[in-house]
Amino acid sequence: MNAWQNVLVALIVVAAAVSAAWRLVSAQTRLRGLEGLLRLSGERGLLARALRHLANTQRAALQAAGCGGCAGHKDP
Repeated sequence: MNAWQNVLVALIVVAAAVSAAWRLVSAQTRLRGLEGLLRLSGERGLLARALRHLANTQRAALQAAGCGGCAGHKDP
């Protein structure tokens, strides 16, 4: 029982570290990481579809960021 608890705690710690790293890096770095994982996955299967969806989400976030990306921006 103690070994399973250690494994569970280790998985929780790794998940928390990955989540924190994901939130702290820039959107451009996240996009590059997702594209690298997509190439490693062979670009086929369920994992590749999920990675492609996340990459598209990051691309949209990058395009919406910056001047003119907010709702308060008015075109001249």
